[in-house]
Amino acid sequence: MKMLNTTTTRKTKKRGKAWRSLLALTLLLAIAWTGGPHSTVAANGKLVPTLAQEKEQEQAVEAVAKGFTQIEAAHNYTIALRSDGTVWAWGRNLLGELGLEGNTGFRNTVAPVRYAGLSDIVYIHINKSDQNYLAVKADGSVWIWGLNDSSGTNTNGLRQVAGAAGVAKVAGGYGYDIALLKNGTVATWTKQQDDTGKLSFGKPAAVKGLNQVVQVAYGYPKAYAVKKDGTVWSWQPVAAPRDGAETIKPTAPAKISSLSGITSIVAYSGGVMALDTKGKAWSIAENGKKQALYPILTLKEISGSAGSLLLLTTDGEVFAYGYTATGKQGKVRGLTRIKHIAAGEEHGVAIDEDGKAWGWGHNKFYEAGGPSVRSDGMVYTPMLARPAVDTFINGQWLSSIYPTLPQGETVYVPIKDAAKVLGMTMNAVLNNEGFRIYTLKYKERSVAFRVGDKQAKSGNTTFELPEPPIVYTGATAVPYQLLEQGLGLSVQWNEKLSQLTISDQSNE
Repeated sequence: MKMLNTTTTRKTKKRGKAWRSLLALTLLLAIAWTGGPHSTVAANGKLVPTLAQEKEQEQAVEAVAKGFTQIEAAHNYTIALRSDGTVWAWGRNLLGELGLEGNTGFRNTVAPVRYAGLSDIVYIHINKSDQNYLAVKADGSVWIWGLNDSSGTNTNGLRQVAGAAGVAKVAGGYGYDIALLKNGTVATWTKQQDDTGKLSFGKPAAVKGLNQVVQVAYGYPKAYAVKKDGTVWSWQPVAAPRDGAETIKPTAPAKISSLSGITSIVAYSGGVMALDTKGKAWSIAENGKKQALYPILTLKEISGSAGSLLLLTTDGEVFAYGYTATGKQGKVRGLTRIKHIAAGEEHGVAIDEDGKAWGWGHNKFYEAGGPSVRSDGMVYTPMLARPAVDTFINGQWLSSIYPTLPQGETVYVPIKDAAKVLGMTMNAVLNNEGFRIYTLKYKERSVAFRVGDKQAKSGNTTFELPEPPIVYTGATAVPYQLLEQGLGLSVQWNEKLSQLTISDQSNE
């Protein structure tokens, strides 16, 4: 197996925000070239990077470019948008709440799983009221998927919201969605479910009187819009969303006179919060009166959910108040250089300046991003989420509801889905001792293995794997070495890019 840039890295202390940018990373690598032991010297006496060094720089830049840019959290699950326009999910799926393809009522994922069919996404949103998801594509179209009802017997697959166009951002409420259009206006539409749980949408309707809007938020029963001039407006959708209404007729927006100089607003079950241009947060009462919220902090983002409140300071630190994920009030220890936050009902998540995801709080369903080390399923010190791994087989991206998982001395592959793409057969029989023996057949070769056993057999040859095959969330997963040694496939694991490539050498 070819291992690309997985063991040797150079750790450099970075000072100042400029050093944290992608440009700074490129410059640092360029500087590293000039002192590198493998540089070549051109005729003019200047050091020239080798092809290997150029490849290393390209991979480093691409790795940074594949970081997460937005993250959302709800009741024991998380979704995140990566800078390449793909969307990933992890956490609980007992009722199909992750909205993966088909009837997928397994307990939870163990690592991020990529949604099939979503590409070129620029914005994501969890509608916590209706338990489904919204995504905006670069072309301005809106897409929806997720849980259809509380029974969990099925999920609504990915579909486009008809009539929604030119959209920049979205928000959702109980039975309705809100769209901020690229031209600064706002539209809304209803959602209905029939007896089978199938979704249908009302015709998008403009919210008259709103223009130059920069942000929208939902609350029950009101929706909110922040204008470019810093004013905040509220209105109420009045069509009953579940009685077959085809259109939504919003009330006229009303200005909240107590608010000015506002940059963003958060509406959730714990209340309505606003953030102003000076980085100060305000709590908004039902009558519109405001009250300073933790004025000692200078903030750049607020996130709330079910009485839990997260605050992100301009210094990149995170503070938690209310019903917190760990029961503690104040600064969340272990988080620095954070650029985005999201509060779930029982857990919190964040993205740092390198695009890495962090999680803490309730984690019995891996909603924080990885396995818990405590028996109570809690994560009190934020943990780095497991990597979001893309797998390619003979050049084709592997679409699977089960993740490819780096763990221990290997990378695990969900073998049933991989076998389908490769065109191999997979059978299982019980041996005399009652163990299930799996056999993979590919072209002229075959390999037999057992879950939990490091030894595998190819033909008459027995070989040992670095890690045993395992089962997670209903999927049988094998170490990549089984495919290499047992079936002669070529495998490359690029840790920097979180990318596993499997190919048939005879096709290369």
